[in-house]
Amino acid sequence: MLYRTIIFVAWSLVSIQAAGQTRLFDYILANAAEVKSIRFEDTAYNDLKRIGETVANSRVVFLGEMWHGDGACFEAKSRLVRYLHEVKGFNVLAFEDDFYSLTRIADLQEINMQRVDTLILNNTSPIWFGSAQCTPLRQYIVQNPIMKLCGIDPQMNKELYRQQVKQELEAYFLNRDIYYIQTPFYKKHFWKGLDTIMNITTKYSFKNRIPYNRATFGIMMGSLDTIVMQLKEKKQSGDDFFMQTILNLKELCNMYYHLDNFRKASDIRNSQMGANLSWLARVKYPEEKIIVWLASSHMVKNNQEAYSKKSREVSTGAVYLQNPANPPACFIGFTSHAGSGNYQGNMKYKIPATKKNSVESAFGKNDKEYQFVSLKEFKAGINPAYVYGKIDGGNNIKAAWEQCVDGIFYIRTMTPASPR
Repeated sequence: MLYRTIIFVAWSLVSIQAAGQTRLFDYILANAAEVKSIRFEDTAYNDLKRIGETVANSRVVFLGEMWHGDGACFEAKSRLVRYLHEVKGFNVLAFEDDFYSLTRIADLQEINMQRVDTLILNNTSPIWFGSAQCTPLRQYIVQNPIMKLCGIDPQMNKELYRQQVKQELEAYFLNRDIYYIQTPFYKKHFWKGLDTIMNITTKYSFKNRIPYNRATFGIMMGSLDTIVMQLKEKKQSGDDFFMQTILNLKELCNMYYHLDNFRKASDIRNSQMGANLSWLARVKYPEEKIIVWLASSHMVKNNQEAYSKKSREVSTGAVYLQNPANPPACFIGFTSHAGSGNYQGNMKYKIPATKKNSVESAFGKNDKEYQFVSLKEFKAGINPAYVYGKIDGGNNIKAAWEQCVDGIFYIRTMTPASPR
């Protein structure tokens, strides 16, 4: 009798999971809406109605991407940015890129309009605005000064950062009456230390792993922490841009100090990106709607319990949601059945094969090139099922996707990004 009970319970659990998969599969089949075009020039936005309904009254919209070389995804996201700006009133575009340089562009836009295009090209990663697929969006932003660019990444290494951050921070410190800038260490070593970490972090990459002394980053992290504490004690820290820059420098040092532990370094980066987005939404642009352009691995709302195997690090999206004071957000993931990508200057890759009963196989049954489904109304049941999908990193990951994203944009055949 006990043996039969065990068999019955095991069979029931398998049946529940299978039913969960069928519910999601059938839901996508029944509710996916065709998107007619991903061309930036197509401004008849009727096909984006379902996306607009999913965004609803959100003040922040996350737009993910499987990987940083998904050309067709860049086109689709560019058109969505234009739609969100023209129809839904989103005026700020935040990239997974250099916090200081991109956010500083917005301040310079008003006084250097003729230089805006050059500023954008020199202060953003070439994987996006260096691609042909994002060129129409870049030109659109140049012609629409109401749209503001900013960055959320503490990995700062672009032109404005290299040319200006030292002089601006020195002036900022001199205008604050804190003890630290009178110390011998500050006068003799601080700026040399900053030169060292800037030299390393602006040249370091996974293809150019230059050696460095971890102790330098530890010392600078302590120095920046002291400056932050003294500014707060004097009540002169405020919430201004330069204070946020100091916090980013501190966490950049923290990242490189722990770079031998990828998970730890990734958690530090994701946490600071979440903090930067909170600052943008609540301090710098408290009355604006913000679009966030980033990889889905950073974007997803839940990559822990919602994944059959927990991710190694907590996502930026999850960090953002942990703060109840942050404005409401909508999360849109992108996926594809087949094709290839080109992460410019890094690698070319193919989209993995689609799994049976996966998110992509459900879209495939509808036989449309571009589709979107909102998951806001999907009811997973008591026992949500883990279903294969390629949303995060282009890998086949089993997850309860309704806990990870609010909607999925499907591109049947991914095309690679190409140089502009």
